[in-house]
Amino acid sequence: MKKLLLFGMLCSLGIVSCKKNSSSGDSQPETGNKTYKVDFKVADFTQQTGPVVTTNAVNSNKKTTAVQDNITTLYYLIFDSNNKLVHQTTQKSSVTGFGSISDSLMVGTYTVVFIGGAPTVPTNGNGAIVDLLLLENPTTTHTLSDYYASYTASNYTSPGSIAPWSDTFFKSYQLQVSASTTTQNVTLNRIVGKVSVHVKDLPTEATTLRLMVINDKRKFYLDQNKPDETGSSTIIHTLTAAEKTDQNFKISDFVLNTGAPLTVTITCYNQSGSVLASKAITNVVLTANQETLFSGSLFGNGAGSGYNVTTPDWDPSTINISF
Repeated sequence: MKKLLLFGMLCSLGIVSCKKNSSSGDSQPETGNKTYKVDFKVADFTQQTGPVVTTNAVNSNKKTTAVQDNITTLYYLIFDSNNKLVHQTTQKSSVTGFGSISDSLMVGTYTVVFIGGAPTVPTNGNGAIVDLLLLENPTTTHTLSDYYASYTASNYTSPGSIAPWSDTFFKSYQLQVSASTTTQNVTLNRIVGKVSVHVKDLPTEATTLRLMVINDKRKFYLDQNKPDETGSSTIIHTLTAAEKTDQNFKISDFVLNTGAPLTVTITCYNQSGSVLASKAITNVVLTANQETLFSGSLFGNGAGSGYNVTTPDWDPSTINISF
């Protein structure tokens, strides 16, 4: 009797054991942490060029240029539905596959951000290379509203001025990630305007031109898609003999503060640093992706008039204004 009882217990244990072993090969349920590959490709730029004449007629043609022809530093950020940073990548144009980024993301809603620009070396910045930097304040929460872009350099010094902006492009959009998410082709938009000044009557003793834009902005906040922190941007250019008589020569500055009134001041100096002439143009309103050209007399030697202007990779409808 004891042997039969023992045999029955062993059989019962064997059945249980067999059931456990058979279930170990079944597929496991989804954990909710599965990720999907998402590829991003920053599209090349379609440029429109052509001379803009005083009658506003435009003879233009289109061409395509590579991303690295306009951008040398590219930032990619992606935030979750709570606006918390998930991933961040910085690319330089020297790397293979510049403009292409692969990420792994869980199912959900995200905010995708791209911003890119190119460095400049302002003549009034002690030789500093002023590049586009992505900054965060505060640096602990990693929230979308904390991030902003600015052009700066540790050794840039120009009293009373902010570092000039350069050509800069931006894109932000919502992305729903799922198993069927396809490659994202991203087209960036230029966020800066351009102000240019052509002085028609530069004298032979002129050696330097200073272009100052008052009420420009220093920071571009990613969550608001708008600039902040007011300052003055200054460009100083040493003239060559040829430039003094060149009807196509102009001094230019990229401006972040588009849509709000600015004051543009042009000042001419001689070799000793004395001011030869200066003029302020008030209530200037610029538009992103558009160049505004001021052309006229600084020394009162004739009325101003427009000139034919070519603006590669910009909206061809350059605004010509006499002063």
